Amino acid sequence: ENWTEYFQRLQLGGQEFDSGMYRLNGVEVGHIQHIPIAYPTQTDQMKQIKLAVKTISMEPLVFEIPDFLTSSECKVIIDKSKAAGLSESMTMNDVTDRYDPDERPESNPQGPVQVEEMSDDEKEDFFMHYDQNRDDVMTVNEFGRLLRTHDDTAMNTDDLTHMMKVLNLDSDGDGSISLEEFVAVRINPVNEYLKKFKQANPQSKSRLS
Repeated sequence: ENWTEYFQRLQLGGQEFDSGMYRLNGVEVGHIQHIPIAYPTQTDQMKQIKLAVKTISMEPLVFEIPDFLTSSECKVIIDKSKAAGLSESMTMNDVTDRYDPDERPESNPQGPVQVEEMSDDEKEDFFMHYDQNRDDVMTVNEFGRLLRTHDDTAMNTDDLTHMMKVLNLDSDGDGSISLEEFVAVRINPVNEYLKKFKQANPQSKSRLS
């Protein structure tokens, strides 16, 4: 029996799998279903196992497969990637690398580290990095790039403008954030706003969902 024949007869959740795309039913958050998969052994025989698939979000539909890859399998993938010239994604810069979103402290194991209050000098460094044209003004697009990079939050223009208004980030109402306005920002209210926004809009999580 070849792979095509195998998958043509493989049934998932009572529905025939015909070598096309199959969309799992998440049922509800926390639901666990066991999905049969097959893989070739060293002797080219197909071995079937069942994976435990847990639903962790219904909108968007997100599943978790614990221990999908073993540590040794991960090492093989990493080694082959490095040999091919690939490298780890660098999302931080030398000014802000102490705010690494890949660090997961006990208090926040599911998301990026939130930046606590910063000194005025740190805020100015932050601002200058994202003020791409060096005009001492952070546009809505530049502000959005900052949030995508450092909080893993993707907002559209309306969301960004609303956030700037609610938090008074644009105190003079000119549609952008000046250096002076940015330095005056308190970080904790920003963190709290983003936390609530992501809870209400889970699709805004751009990378670490």
